[in-house]
Amino acid sequence: MRVSDFATVLVVAATAAAVAAVAPAAHAQDAEPLKNYRKAEEALWRHIYPLQDWTYQTLYCATPIGKGTSITHSRARTKHGYTIYIQHVFPMSWVTRALGCGSRKRCRKESQVFNQIEADLHNIFPILSVVSDARNGRVYGEVAGENHVMPGCDLETARGVLEPGPAARGPIARAMLYMAERYKYYGLTLTPQQKKRMHEWNRIYRPSAKELHRNRAIARVQGNGNLFVGR
Repeated sequence: MRVSDFATVLVVAATAAAVAAVAPAAHAQDAEPLKNYRKAEEALWRHIYPLQDWTYQTLYCATPIGKGTSITHSRARTKHGYTIYIQHVFPMSWVTRALGCGSRKRCRKESQVFNQIEADLHNIFPILSVVSDARNGRVYGEVAGENHVMPGCDLETARGVLEPGPAARGPIARAMLYMAERYKYYGLTLTPQQKKRMHEWNRIYRPSAKELHRNRAIARVQGNGNLFVGR
């Protein structure tokens, strides 16, 4: 084989692998590809967090989501008056930078890949609105002291680091590892320090029954599960 032919084979193989990383799995016959964030919002509340199931909770503060919750597009309001947003664990600012497509608005307009990544339900979780700014592209880690974002919520920040409570660490780690693995061909990555910490959290804080159920529900909607969660 000539060197030029071998190079062509490598390019074709890499392209095919990248496409496969985004495409939904064929085994989920009832799955429909989620092409944009609005579709993901609708699917999240309709299929992943059914409102009659009070056992679901927000990611960081463990606020119950269930009967009596009203939905308006990307936000919800519980019967106790809490406003709930949905948010990406792997920040979209990191994705726009990796893809080099500009602002989030511009990426939505010009990049099909960005829209598919933004709509991946494995990376989207409900959170209380009052802590939504705490993420803001911060890395996950551990901080000194007890600088809580709000009373009654096990979430702390300091110097660009966000420390979630033990209950949230497992789901966060598995979402971060999933995104870095599934979209690595598009430049999504974790620093060696972040990757090490996420693997540690994944090992220590194993999936609950609710996380396993969420994983299966997402697989039915978008065609693939998070292998870091399991089946």
